[in-house]
Amino acid sequence: MAVPTVLVVEDDLLELKLFSLLLERHGYRALSAAGGAEALHILSYRRPHALVLDLVMPCISGIEVLRHVRNTPELSSLPVLVLTARPAMLAQAHSLGVEHWLIKPVQARQFIEALHQMIGNGNTAT
Repeated sequence: MAVPTVLVVEDDLLELKLFSLLLERHGYRALSAAGGAEALHILSYRRPHALVLDLVMPCISGIEVLRHVRNTPELSSLPVLVLTARPAMLAQAHSLGVEHWLIKPVQARQFIEALHQMIGNGNTAT
């Protein structure tokens, strides 16, 4: 089986780096986007196995990225893990088909377990 690829979309560069390193440590291939525009660009030519998406970002929000994903036939079934520090925004994400979310600050174990539930695991390296 191919190594699962996960696109992480996060405007906080430290969190983006940490999530990407955590994914790679657990056997996933991580793609990184520092905002919504970069995520949309990557999604125009790559099809990851899952999307990790911060909701609150400047310019193009996570909700806008999610709306694009759900309205694009090739991406519409892409599993999405939403990360947010604003739980009130989850209702809007849920209305767009999101079933997996974590409230920031996110713990490493919760993050990896959520991805395992969504798409299976990489090689489970520790």
